[in-house]
Amino acid sequence: LPGGMWDRFMMDYMLGYRSKPIWAVSAGDYHEEGQAGEYLGNFPMDVWSDGEDSEAVMAALHAGHNTSWFMTKEKNLKMAALFLEDQSGKRLLPGDQQVVERQVKLHASVLERAPEGEGSASGIQSLKGDWIVDGRVVANIVLPIDSTVLVTPLELMPGPHVVRLRIPGQQGVRMEANPFLLRVKK
Repeated sequence: LPGGMWDRFMMDYMLGYRSKPIWAVSAGDYHEEGQAGEYLGNFPMDVWSDGEDSEAVMAALHAGHNTSWFMTKEKNLKMAALFLEDQSGKRLLPGDQQVVERQVKLHASVLERAPEGEGSASGIQSLKGDWIVDGRVVANIVLPIDSTVLVTPLELMPGPHVVRLRIPGQQGVRMEANPFLLRVKK
């Protein structure tokens, strides 16, 4: 939840109180196949890696370049775009740590992965999301399930910040994105 343990832990990391960040790898609490109607397939991830081999995927996961979902297989959604861009043109993926300018733009887009030749199976037209900065919701957005990239401008104060996107549970879908770890120039 915004302002919860994960946000506090990540801010402690940014302030130098913790040696490593902790990345989201699931948007649920999976224990056993079939228990309480849960299946491992209900917890897909979007991973931004430099390749499809196991080493590239593991490096991307280690860097936090992923989002974690909860959804049943008929939903089959993905983050088509999720990045932060500052005034100088730097683009960051979730998990990236960078010094940035005060003004940033947050980019997000959700698509449905439909089998070739088939239309939407989920019936979902849009999802509500929250941009969270340092544990506080700073913007509510509505992400259409199409190729639209929603751009949210944000001005940050100088210093360390943890910025992340969250799609809280709705229509049988939840998503947690690993945060952008920023140090804003004075």
